Amino acid sequence: MSSKNAAAAIDTASIEDLPDLIDLFDLYRTFYDYASDRDKAALFLRERLEQGSSIILLARLQEQAVGFVQCYPAHSSLECRPSWLLSDLYVAETFRGLGIGSALLEAAQNIAREAGCCVVELFTAKTNTAARQLYEMQGYREDREFLHYELFL
Repeated sequence: MSSKNAAAAIDTASIEDLPDLIDLFDLYRTFYDYASDRDKAALFLRERLEQGSSIILLARLQEQAVGFVQCYPAHSSLECRPSWLLSDLYVAETFRGLGIGSALLEAAQNIAREAGCCVVELFTAKTNTAARQLYEMQGYREDREFLHYELFL
């Protein structure tokens, strides 16, 4: 863990990766102050993997799962092309600062490009300054043209 640029193996997650993904996803949810709920995480992730409704990339260092990124395919009506919503990015706390987040973002960007996507969009908390710095270092820019609205149901 002393290297600042640890080489993580990044692969598309499959159902066999579910136990590792549950651990990471539960940590991700608690990072955003949601209650730990491994059963909810398991059901949600299993559905995504079985339905193929998202793309989940899993990063491993020496066979240990240390981070993931989850993207949802969408479409840009104005561009008339596919797009992706990068919904979730998480690196286990003890493995941060090793370049794993950057590697996950680069892997997602490469796969999106191969899929013909015109844009990868993401949302993050305004207070998540570390993630915001990472995104900006990777070329993401804050949208100053459009406002984001929500209707919780």
